This record gives sequence, C-alpha cells and structure tokens, in this order.
Amino acid sequence: MAVSQWRGNLAVRLGRIIVTFALLVGVIYFVAAHFLAWRWATRPFLGMLLEPTLVLSPLQAPGWARLQFDPPLEQPDRLVAVDLQPVSSSDDVQAVLARHAVGDTVWVMVERPSGEVREEQITLTAFPMRDLFSFHLIPYLLGLAYLGFGIWVYWVQGWGPAGQVFASLCVAFALVLAGIFDLSTTHRLVVLWSAALSFTAATVMHLALVFPQEPRFVQRVPVLRLLPYLPAILLAFRSALADYDTAHPWSYITWWRMSYLFLAIGILFFVGMLIYRMVRPSSPLVRQQSRVILLGAALSFLPVIPWLLINFFGTPAPFLTLVYVPLFAFFPLSIAYAILRYRLMDVDQLLSRGLAYGALSFLIVAAYFAITNGLSHFFAVQSSDPVLLSLFVLSLVLLFNPLRNYAQKLVDRAFFREEEDYRVTLYESGRELSQTLDLNEVLNMVGEQVEEALQPRQQWICLYDEERGGYVGYAVGGERRGNGSVSPAFLFPDGHLAAWLRGHKEPLYLLTETALPLVLGDEWPQVNALGAVLYVPLRAEGEMIGWLALGPRQNGQPYHYDDLAFISALAERSALALSNARRFASMQRQLSRAVADSRRMENVFNSIASGVITADVQDRVTLFNRAAETILNIPAAEVIGRPYQRVLWALGGDLQHVAQSVKKGEIPVLTYEVQPEVGGRGTLWLRVNISPLKDIRGVTSGV
Repeated sequence: MAVSQWRGNLAVRLGRIIVTFALLVGVIYFVAAHFLAWRWATRPFLGMLLEPTLVLSPLQAPGWARLQFDPPLEQPDRLVAVDLQPVSSSDDVQAVLARHAVGDTVWVMVERPSGEVREEQITLTAFPMRDLFSFHLIPYLLGLAYLGFGIWVYWVQGWGPAGQVFASLCVAFALVLAGIFDLSTTHRLVVLWSAALSFTAATVMHLALVFPQEPRFVQRVPVLRLLPYLPAILLAFRSALADYDTAHPWSYITWWRMSYLFLAIGILFFVGMLIYRMVRPSSPLVRQQSRVILLGAALSFLPVIPWLLINFFGTPAPFLTLVYVPLFAFFPLSIAYAILRYRLMDVDQLLSRGLAYGALSFLIVAAYFAITNGLSHFFAVQSSDPVLLSLFVLSLVLLFNPLRNYAQKLVDRAFFREEEDYRVTLYESGRELSQTLDLNEVLNMVGEQVEEALQPRQQWICLYDEERGGYVGYAVGGERRGNGSVSPAFLFPDGHLAAWLRGHKEPLYLLTETALPLVLGDEWPQVNALGAVLYVPLRAEGEMIGWLALGPRQNGQPYHYDDLAFISALAERSALALSNARRFASMQRQLSRAVADSRRMENVFNSIASGVITADVQDRVTLFNRAAETILNIPAAEVIGRPYQRVLWALGGDLQHVAQSVKKGEIPVLTYEVQPEVGGRGTLWLRVNISPLKDIRGVTSGV
C-alpha cells in the first residue's frame, strides 16, 4: 500500500514537472510565433503561402496571385524557382524577394509530383491585413486563450490528474492554433507544431479516460491512460523527419494526414466516452459534467471532423479559420467549468448578479425609449430632451434598488433555484465557524448545516489523529449530535480511501456497492462501518486533514449535482475551522497530560526520603519536596520561586559556588558535605549531590 502511494506521488510530481515545462515552452512559442508572423508580413508577398518543403499551402484568399491563373496554382504544386533562382526553403524564397519591392514582377516555376513543370508571372503585393487577421490573429488569440485556460486550471488543480491532463491538452492545442500561420510562412516552428498536433490527439484520449471519472477498466489497468502517447510519439518523430525533407518533398503530407486521422479518432473517442458516462454514470456529478463537456466538445470539434477526414483521404481543403476557430472556444469553457464547478459557488453569484444587472440595464434602456417614443406622439418632446432625461434619471434613482432586487429574484428563480439558499447557508456557516475553537462545537455546526441542507441518514466527520496515526470518524447530526460518538472505523493515511481522496479534489460518490471494492480495496469492512455513500475531502493549508462522510438521504433520493456542489463548497469553507479546532484540542490534551505528568512527578519527589531541590537557570527554586522541608525546617511556600541564594543561605556560600560551577560546567558533583546550622534542629551533617538539569534538547535548564 505504501509502495502504491509512493508511486502515485511520484507520478504526480513527474506530471507537474512535465506540464510546467510544457507551459514554459508554450509561452516562448507564442512570443516567437507572433514576432515571426509580423516580420514576415512586412515583406513582399508572392501571392501564395508555402509549406516547409515549398509545397503550396491549402490556405488561400480571394485576390491572391495563385488564383488568377487558369488553372490556378494549388497543392500539390511545389515552388522550385523564383525569378530564375532555384529555391528549396523559405529562406531561399525570402532572399530572392528581399531584392524586390511591392509592385515588381517575378517569374515563378512550380512542379507537380508527376514531374510536370509550369512557369507563371506574378506581381508582388503587400500581404493583406484582412488575411493576416484571419490566418494569424484569430487563431493566435484563441490559442492564447487556451494557454491561459490551461495555466488557470493548472494553478488551481494541478495536483490532480484531470487538471494536469487538461493543462497539457490546452498547451498542445494552443501550439497548434498559434502555429497555423507559421506553418505556411517562416516554417521555424513546424517541428513543434507537428508534435503538438499528435499530442493534442493523445491528451484528448487521456482526458477521456480520467475525467470526469476514471471508468472501471482504467482503474484496473492504469497503464491504459498512457497508451495514446505511443502513436503520438511515433507520429511526432516521423513528421519531424519529413517536415524539411526536400529529397522527398511530398512525404510530410502523408504523416500530417495520419495525424489528422489520429486527432479525428481522439475527438470521436472523447465524445464516445462522454456519451458512455451519460448513459452509465457513477454519480449525478459525473452525468452533469459529461453533459456540459459533451455540449462544448460537440460545438467545438464535431464541425472540424469532416475537414480532418477530407484531408486524410487525399483532398487538400483550406482550413477556414473564420468558421472553425471561433467554435474552438466552447471546449475550454465547458471543460474548465466542469472541472472547477464545485468550487464556483462564488462565481455563480457573480453570474447571477451579472445576469440581473444585464437584464435590468436592458429593461431601463427599453423603458426609456418606449416612454420617449410614446410621449412624442402626444407632446413635442425628443429622446434628448434634458427635462425628460432629468425626470427619468430621478425616477431611476428612486426605483433602482427595488427594481434590482426584483430582477435578482427573477434571475435566481429562473437559473439558480436552490443555489441562492445554499449561498446563504455557506455565508452563515463561514461566519459562525470563525467564532469558536471548540472541536465539538465546530463539528456540530458543520453537522447542522449538512443536516439542514441535505438531510442524510447519518454523517461522520473523519479527522486525522496525530496520536493514533490515522483518521478517526466523529458522529455529527441527528440524535448523536454533541455526544462525542466516535466511529469504530480507523483508517490509515496510506489506505485506499485516503489515497483516493488525496489525489482527487472532487467528492467520491458511490451509488452502488459493486464499485466499492475497486475504489476502497481491503478497507471496505472499516468503511462499511460508517454507512456512508458520499465522501468529501477536507483540505486546509494544502493538507488533507480528513473528509466528510454522508450516508444516503432520508427521502431515498440520490445526491444531485447542486447537492455535491454545496457539500464541496461547505467542506472547503469549514476545513480551516476544523483544522484549527483539531489543533486546539490536541494542544489542550497535551497541556492536560503535561499538568498530569507534573503532578505525578511532584508526588514521586514528595515520596522520596532524601531532600530534593531544583532551581532554574535564573537560580529560582522550582521544586522543594517534603523531605527537604523536614531536613531544613523551611516551608516550601517560602522557597518556591525565590533565588536559592537568599532562602538557602544556611547551607553556606561554598555550596552556592559549587552549584554555579555545576551549572556552567555541566559536570555533576557527588557527595559534597556541608555542616549547616538549622533553626530548630541545630547543627546537621548533610551530604549533597549536585547535578545539572537538561531538557529534551540536551540544554542545561537548571540544577
């Protein structure tokens, strides 16, 4: 079990390193892509875009020189000479064009795979800004949005596999979008673009296997998650070899088409897995997430499937950036929302207020124009009349708050329903939990909030116990509220349940017992004692301190999507309060034990027949047992807390010097004899042993 946890932690750390490196490469890639595009666009335009081996690109726009011939120049034509100068790379083409200006006429020679050669005369132009906007800025900006989404999700959920895979997918697809223009212009980033294309397909398949929840066959054979990367690596390697292979200038097309097919298969596999999770969901949360992602994936990628397949089957078709690229925005929005949904109760509030203010603004504008147009039929007024505008503004000031509240209620009733009550519950619970450090009181507060909102049959809050080295469940809610009942289940921190909750931030909702052994392994007997079907992790300051365990609902209904969102948000808000209360309770127990140990030691010293006296580093007496009281005929109350030089002067000044030497030299002195005059007892012969007192760190703390 410990070995599997170590492997899981190693995989998480390795994944974070890989994703972080990919994000850094993505940032550098984006800076370079934009710089290269603008520099290329300032040079004379040949009227055609060229791919790495100077084969004509399918990208084209009206007015380009390549379309003015009959028949037009098109792929698979390959440029072999410009102005009678042989060319084999983009640098060769740019070197020839650098000797010309816009308006000059040059001859171009192209050849086909059959060996047929064709010459045409072309007038150089400036590259149209509208085409730069279409072919570079639109995909570049959307790619930048993908990169931003990936960084955002990685920032808030980079600890989990879903967050890491989604961030990787965003980076790969962002590179594909940002490199579309470079693919047909400077060719500096082609190798990275080819690799990003194949890895986009692999990460799509990987994401389909782990999100919203891993299917049973992936849990049994985790290595299945990595299988899509084998063809991705092969395609990336073969494409890199063919991208600049001028000896076989058309070979790269085959490998690009294979990548297109791989991407199409990845998208269809992703959609199929979403449909499978909708038909056979493991929880309402999974069903709802699948619906959201399926909608975003369908809107984003299904329209581009025909283009991928058409190009794979050998018909070069131009990529319509104005048609396909804007649709790609739906996918990151849907999947990021699905990943982070349970944490977005505050975002829902912002959306609610935004909708309310938007609706109110629309109604205000509509009302103003309706009033002005209506009055204009009966009076000689215009919409810009200052008197009418002043009266309208005055009325708006007086009625704004009632109208805003009414609009807010309508929006919440139409779009958010029970979430408004959940937000009130979360706000009130957060305020109450911050006012106490008593563990039982905090446990009962959380239990009351859960019971009032969800009404489970039973609920437990499992917290880590440092003394026992594992998680212990506390019964909360219902008849057991406040009685300190502890679950008989004791779960180790390296167990299956703790490991699963530590690696997943979403709740674990078990609808059927058939899924329990796979998730919980041999811990099922202990977990069964809780009688819970819903487990929600509690995290405070980056550490999992425990989890909420809820049984089935009293009404027999399953936990719905909003219920899971609420319990997750409540767990997030209450985790810190539970952590502080747990620490405070632990400190109280330690203090109680320390006091008990001190009293026990005091009883031991009082039972010793020899006199025992201790002093701290400031020479104040800290212990004066009963035997010392009898021997020296001095009450302990007159000695404790006072410098021993003043209260024990009868023992002689030499003894004080010896005690100071022992304290400084840390060497004990045995059998030191003194003959003091003790009031009430006369002259005594005393044998004194002096030793340094050391704390747990070995530092002298007295004698």
